[in-house]
Amino acid sequence: MIWSQDPQKELQNIFKKMETGRVKEANLDSLVQLLGKQPSMIPEAIKMLTGLAQNGDIRVCSSVITTLNRAAEKKVRIPAESVNVVVCCMQKGKQGFHEDLMLDAIEILLKIYQEYPERMSIAVPELLACLESISPKIRNKAYLILDSLVVTRTEFFLGRSKELIRVLNSLSVDARIYGCSLIKNISIKNPVFVMDTYCVVEDLRLNHPDSRLRSEAGYAIEKLKPKEQPAKPVVVKVETTKQVKDNASDMDLIAQEKPLYECTNLVIPEDADLKTMLETMGLKHLIKKK
Repeated sequence: MIWSQDPQKELQNIFKKMETGRVKEANLDSLVQLLGKQPSMIPEAIKMLTGLAQNGDIRVCSSVITTLNRAAEKKVRIPAESVNVVVCCMQKGKQGFHEDLMLDAIEILLKIYQEYPERMSIAVPELLACLESISPKIRNKAYLILDSLVVTRTEFFLGRSKELIRVLNSLSVDARIYGCSLIKNISIKNPVFVMDTYCVVEDLRLNHPDSRLRSEAGYAIEKLKPKEQPAKPVVVKVETTKQVKDNASDMDLIAQEKPLYECTNLVIPEDADLKTMLETMGLKHLIKKK
């Protein structure tokens, strides 16, 4: 493609059109091609897209997400910072529920996740909110990413109990099932992260009329249950050889101070081990004969 102006001016012109809402499909395609040919301009472009997402309306956000998706499809390297742009667009999209925008946003998050999973932490709250959507497509796609993050980045769910409880209390049964499933899978990794959800999950297991939800809540409860503490072992005090000899010496001293018939009452005749010990130590006279 031959540019009528230098790439920098072309980039600025396209973004001006996006900002005013007058951008066309051809402009977005030109932008993607420009970034593909001039990768050094990508950081500046992401900065501009971030500003548009923060200050623009739904139409502008849709253009931003469309640009990112097309760039990913054309193998233009999308930097990790683009996750901030997507999250900003999702926050605006859910307010007026624009299904296409949300689906495209989740799609680009899926692509970002594959390359930059470590940057997905800030997207977790928005993805959890997507589970409450009335659109099954949005719920399914959001759950797909969340479930993958549970496996690879469980730490992202630390401190997210409130969001999960909100999902468990949502109107959609499917959202609640997804919530229980996530809690179960998080518990396999670290139950402490979601222990605050125990009471809500247990209530669903016992009282909800939907059998699918009761079953999923039951699976989650099994993983959330505190592990039983093992019984304390019985400690058997075993006397050392020195202690045995000291005890025997004490008995010998008693035998010297008391009559023999009184000392013999100190020994239990049935204790074979004790009798053997006394015989070995030369104190056979202390054993009471039957």
